[in-house]
Parts: sequence; structure tokens; C-alpha cells
Amino acid sequence: MMITARRAFVKAGRYPDDDHGLHIEHAVYTALRADFHPTELGWHEGNRQSGDISVLILEDLSSAHWGTPLTHNHADALAAALDQIAQCDAPNGVPRLPADAPHWRRAWAHIAVDPQPLLSTGIVDAAWLERNIDRVVSLEARAELSGDSLVHGDLWRQNWCHADTRGAVLVDWAGAVRANATINQAWGACGLRAAGGPGGRVFTADHEDVWATWMCGRALDFAIDAAPDPRPRLVETTLREAAAALTWMCEATGLEPP
Repeated sequence: MMITARRAFVKAGRYPDDDHGLHIEHAVYTALRADFHPTELGWHEGNRQSGDISVLILEDLSSAHWGTPLTHNHADALAAALDQIAQCDAPNGVPRLPADAPHWRRAWAHIAVDPQPLLSTGIVDAAWLERNIDRVVSLEARAELSGDSLVHGDLWRQNWCHADTRGAVLVDWAGAVRANATINQAWGACGLRAAGGPGGRVFTADHEDVWATWMCGRALDFAIDAAPDPRPRLVETTLREAAAALTWMCEATGLEPP
């Protein structure tokens, strides 16, 4: 018997730490047969009582274009993929966005209560924050997060690639939620900017000032959480993403940059 070798990408997790995210990914890949996500090649559901691991086997995308440089074609392909995703209801197995979870909180509102963690990062100064905090909190509050669309939940540049025959392919759906599809556009636009890509090609929804402000809060939250981390590359990455988000917010709202 002849056996043909095949490359694949394998993810494994043990309940409860990583198993839940694998189940969400499996739900997305099996319910939606689309070019915008990896093809699932195999799935093993672990026995939670015995502590067995779950295993997800996906197509190998190492030949796709990852990282920089990013061109207008890459940005347009991402925008097209997000348009397709906006037409998809979240499959069964994808949880509704948990409004009270720290990962999804309205960050500017928390910064207004306790600004010191943000100020300690050096991203903004106290005078700028005092002048603008009321406005950004008000704008952030207008972002409607709830909905029934499929939302990726982590659209920084490391989580999508460009395949020549398919366009943008989004990976790592472990944090997917059922929510407002505009979140995908806001996150994708900010992630593209943070990676040095062309702005103004991904976010096409109304109320750019509202969504740029909300996304800026998300990016600042990540930077605040990462600031004490001992891994310098993680800290550098989150600061770069926060800086890109601040630039976008100031452009969209007319605020002076900090």
C-alpha cells in the first residue's frame, strides 16, 4: 500500500483550558464551507472526564502570504472576506458575545474611572486624556455590539493570510462570538493599519468615529494588560497596535493626536 504524505496544521487542547476554543473553531469550520477559513481535515473530541485532549487538524497555509508588506490588493481581499462573513449567522456552538467579560468591556469607560494603568504605559499623557475622555467615553457607548453575525474576535494581522487563489483566509477562530458584524470591520481595519497596511479600505460601515473609538479602547486595553509582561515582543506588538488605533481614532473623530 502506498501512503502519500500530506502537510497539515494541528491544534490540541485539554479541557477546560483550551478545549472550549477548539470546539468553537470546529463548529465554524464544519458549519460554513467557505474560502475565508481553513479547511478542516480532521477532528478528535477528547473525553472530558478522563482528561483526554481534543485535536483539530487543518490545512497547511504556510505557502500563503503572511506578515508584511501589505498592499491594496491584500486590504481589498480582507474587506471582501469580511463582507462574506457579514452575511453569515454564527453557527450553533459559537457563543453569544459576553457583554460583561473583561475581553469585551468598554475600555474607555474603565479608563475614565482609573486612568493610571493607561498613563503608566506612556501612550497618552494626562493632559490629553483629561481634555478628551468625556468625548471618547460618549462615542464608545454608541457602539452596538450585539447581533447574530459571526464575529472572529481577534483580527490582528497574525490571524489572517493571503492565499493567491482564495484571497484572505482568517485563522484561529477560537474566540469567535455571535455579535455585530461591524466589529469585524473595525478590528480588521485597525489590524491592517497596525501592520503598516493601507488604511481606508476595510471599514466601510457608518459611524466610523464611533467604531474607531471603540476599537481604540480595545487596543489600549490589550496594551495595558501586556505592559507588565516579561516578553518584550508582546509588549512592543500591543503598543504598536495601540498607536495605530489611536491614530485612526483621531483621524475619524478630529481629535488632536496625543
